[in-house]
Amino acid sequence: MRAMAFGGMIMEDLDDASRLSAGLTNDSMALRIKYVGDFGPHGAAKKEGFKANDILVQVGEMKGRTTESALIGELLLHHLPGEKLPSTVVRGTARVDLKLPQQ
Repeated sequence: MRAMAFGGMIMEDLDDASRLSAGLTNDSMALRIKYVGDFGPHGAAKKEGFKANDILVQVGEMKGRTTESALIGELLLHHLPGEKLPSTVVRGTARVDLKLPQQ
């Protein structure tokens, strides 16, 4: 499922203290990318520019607090393979706009 919805990334919801230190609110999306795959369908996110330790804060119109599992479900229900969803990550102190590939 991760390869289909996230292009091979593994993410975790930030706790409240980590959100505060990153300058994010408790009700916003804040999924830290723990791992980005390297090869084949598991490397799609890496090819689009996602990196380990990025914090995913928006996918399409979704920017509320969520879990990795809930986001996978939402993406698989409402988006088709081949779509690339506009996404925003926090990388250090900068916000970076990327495209999240759906497979």
